[in-house]
Amino acid sequence: MNTKREVLRAIEDAVSPSCVVTTNTSSFSINRLADVFRRPQRFAGMHFFNPVPSSLLVEVVVSEQTMPEIVEKITGWVAELGKSSITIRDSPGFATSRLGCFSALRQFECSKRVLLARKTLIERWNLVIDIQWVLYGSAILSDWISGSTLPTI
Repeated sequence: MNTKREVLRAIEDAVSPSCVVTTNTSSFSINRLADVFRRPQRFAGMHFFNPVPSSLLVEVVVSEQTMPEIVEKITGWVAELGKSSITIRDSPGFATSRLGCFSALRQFECSKRVLLARKTLIERWNLVIDIQWVLYGSAILSDWISGSTLPTI
């Protein structure tokens, strides 16, 4: 964190006072990084998802001091790149990671219900059913939402 703060301070010293400075969000707090600036209201974080050329989403992470006009400039620039942005407050992890965790928990919960239903069917009617397609279907949905593809089986 100290090295990144030193680099950001040097960048601010090298650019004009009207310059907007952004950083990849990595795992550092944007609020803590903003503390090194004389003009923290002109600073924000950005996260381009990989692979950058095909990913259409960019997270814009704002500090407590980021001015709304600066957020508008950044989101406008993202739109000019042909990408969509979501603006979030500084918090641990990326919004999409938090959404991914929620999605994974929902998939687990649904899969658990299917497994319990299968167990009940087997116990009551001595049936054997194949639930692999249900679990694979959840994985396909999750992967489709994330924008990547699964190999065909």
